Amino acid sequence: MAGGSKQVKAGGGTYSSYALDPEAGLLYSPVGNPGPDFVRDYRKGDNLYTSSVIVLDAKTGELKGYHQLVKNDFHDWDLAASPILFTSKTGRKMVAVAGKNGYLYGLSRDLNDVFFRTPVTRVENVDAPLTAEGTRFLPGTQGGTNWYGPSYSPPLNALFVPAIDWATTIKLAAPGSLKHDPPKPFIGSANGFGEQDPQDQRFGHVTAVDADSGQVIWKYDADTLMVAPVTPTAGGVLFTGDTKGNFLAFDAATGRVLLKRDLGDPIGGGISTYMLDGTQYVAVSGGMKNPIIQSDSGPAWVAIFALPGQPKL
Repeated sequence: MAGGSKQVKAGGGTYSSYALDPEAGLLYSPVGNPGPDFVRDYRKGDNLYTSSVIVLDAKTGELKGYHQLVKNDFHDWDLAASPILFTSKTGRKMVAVAGKNGYLYGLSRDLNDVFFRTPVTRVENVDAPLTAEGTRFLPGTQGGTNWYGPSYSPPLNALFVPAIDWATTIKLAAPGSLKHDPPKPFIGSANGFGEQDPQDQRFGHVTAVDADSGQVIWKYDADTLMVAPVTPTAGGVLFTGDTKGNFLAFDAATGRVLLKRDLGDPIGGGISTYMLDGTQYVAVSGGMKNPIIQSDSGPAWVAIFALPGQPKL
């Protein structure tokens, strides 16, 4: 209660994929940001469990642990990508999670220990208060790691993370205009999810990180957003794509670009590799018309490449 009137607090949704540890019977879930998105004084405190990764008993739903990536989040830095579970080269059972705040986290399975916190985008002006005149911060509301999280290569003991490097300017709305009126957005800004920097000032990255130390091994810088997943293979090749339509293959150990092929439309969907009748294939899903990230496209499609010979991916 505040000023005699009840305040509605919202947010904290789970709208992405989960990760299951079948041996331990544990379910790991990403959790979204609190609401209203940009008015932190409306919901003082840490806003516990929002912008977090939580672990539940898979059978009962009992909370077993959590790690809050962003306390009292006022940048719309929800956790949009699933965590991943892996055992590192040193034998640690770990959780890796990357958020829209621009960091990759290496955590213990109980989520109590943080082994590393590695930036994978630029991080600028994030402590400045939001104002009615406008506050620019980076990563923005569409930045950091969005939709597709990290992947892990056991042979290299490396994590690979796609990221969006794009700033946002938010202008706070007048306090009296903040009303909870479903299904209208309840965010507290005067300019929606913000004014994004011009398209020539938006970038993307793929970052390779040592899974035990959190040290950066290599980094690929793109002149457009990196939304698609990064798919490592046992043969040391890494596949991904960008929002200009380029399908990319890297040497996973060094970051050297092995292939860059323009497929026409933005690539933001899954990339998978499989064997059929002795032939290795790579499937790429593309076509992404998204006004929020300002991408235009034709219809969605899937392109399938057959690799010559009998490669061991």
